[in-house]
Amino acid sequence: MKRPAQKVILAVSVAAIMLFAGCEEEYLSDTKKVRLIAVENRQLKKQLEQCRKKVEKQEKRYDTDTEKQKKLLDKCLAKKKGLWEQLHKKTRDQLDSVLGVVIEENQKLRARIEKLKEELEKLEGQSGPKPL
Repeated sequence: MKRPAQKVILAVSVAAIMLFAGCEEEYLSDTKKVRLIAVENRQLKKQLEQCRKKVEKQEKRYDTDTEKQKKLLDKCLAKKKGLWEQLHKKTRDQLDSVLGVVIEENQKLRARIEKLKEELEKLEGQSGPKPL
């Protein structure tokens, strides 16, 4: 009976060694995976940080560009307002000068009409009553 007991012990020992060897191999495999994952995480963190810096840079550039555009718009609106004011002033000045000439000419014509009416009345008075 010693032999079957030895065979059992040997079989159990071999099974135990194989079990431990498989666990160790699995342990080494898991360790390698963990290391690879850790390396990948570091790389991803670096990429994430680079992306964040890029986004910050783009946001600053956007803010700067927006501010420049706002200043340019304000400048253009101010210039437009100034041009409209000049246009209205010139238009008023031209109208005033034209109206002044027209009013003056109108007064001269009215005076001339009155003078001609007076002359007509004198001529009519000299020639007598009008024939019908």
